[in-house]
Amino acid sequence: MRLQRAEISKRSISRWCRNTSGLTSIEYAMIASVISIAIAAVVFLLGGQVNALYQQIVGALGG
Repeated sequence: MRLQRAEISKRSISRWCRNTSGLTSIEYAMIASVISIAIAAVVFLLGGQVNALYQQIVGALGG
């Protein structure tokens, strides 16, 4: 009886270690995080230039 429990437990742990179903979602989450950080960096770095461009357009339109 004890041997069976140990064998079942060993199989369960082995199966759990081989399970990779959650890895794909973690990888997608990491990719999405990197993309969002890149977008935030671009917005931060170019924000002043885009604002100046809009101000030039508004000035040219007489606003």
